[in-house]
Amino acid sequence: MTTAAVITLAIKVSLALTVLAAGMRARPADHLWLFRRPSLLARTILSMNVMMPLIAILMVSILGLSQPVKVALVALSMSPVPPLFPPKVVASRGSAPYAVSLLGTAAALSVVLVPLSAWAIGRLFATPVRIPARTILELVGPIIFLPLVVGGLVRQFAPTFAAKSLKAIAAVATWLLRIAIIPVLIVSWPAVRELLGNGTLLAMLVVCFSGLAIGHYVGGPDDDHRTVLALATAMRHPGIAIAIGQAAFPGNEVIRAAVLLTVLVVALATMPYASWAERRDWERRHRSIQLSGRRAMVSRPAYQGRERRANSARGGDRRR
Repeated sequence: MTTAAVITLAIKVSLALTVLAAGMRARPADHLWLFRRPSLLARTILSMNVMMPLIAILMVSILGLSQPVKVALVALSMSPVPPLFPPKVVASRGSAPYAVSLLGTAAALSVVLVPLSAWAIGRLFATPVRIPARTILELVGPIIFLPLVVGGLVRQFAPTFAAKSLKAIAAVATWLLRIAIIPVLIVSWPAVRELLGNGTLLAMLVVCFSGLAIGHYVGGPDDDHRTVLALATAMRHPGIAIAIGQAAFPGNEVIRAAVLLTVLVVALATMPYASWAERRDWERRHRSIQLSGRRAMVSRPAYQGRERRANSARGGDRRR
């Protein structure tokens, strides 16, 4: 097995472990959570599969970007969500069901939507593009579908093991991805360096921030839903984007570098938003705890008063 194959396998194993941990954390009802909320499901599809691709197409039409960057931006905007949500955001009580359901739902929809998106990219760049649904299923099946099912089964039949091993699995997944991604960046750096300039970073940042803004606005009144949809709209699956790009331009390895550069820029650009969401969730919980404490302090004197009156009544009865 070549070094490149080992690195690719390590990345896939890392992503699968990340989804496995999410599946072990989720309840059985969480997997179909989004389908029981058709309004949120419709807004999710609108944000991820309609508005985000339109923004990407608009940007590549306005700016004089290189062809690989154009393909990377449009292909990523049409790819499903990756299993790379910030762990603290996914672990939030309000975000977890949506995030877990979105992983499986977006992956299932991608089997139909990605081939259509590839056809649209072919029309946009005047290049015939054909990606069979089977290819997408082979990409998302081992990384998303299978780990979600296995994680759910482990939680159902071995809850003690799931609770004890959850943190360890998540830690291994994180470090494995970090170790595997470094050689990829080193090898791809010469091609990445050639892509810099001519508004490339500006376009990537504008598309990323637009995705965050669209998802946050379309997510509705619930803050947790807004956070998940904002991150899902901005962050996309690099493997499927690379598959779309190479199907459009076979043998063009610069597209891979453009996708990786975009993913890196998006990962860094979304960190402040994710940190803000984590801090907002912590402050909300803190206020809830304080409010519960105040209620307890208010109710305790009333309870003590009732207790004193009851004791006084019992004493009077004994005297009589």
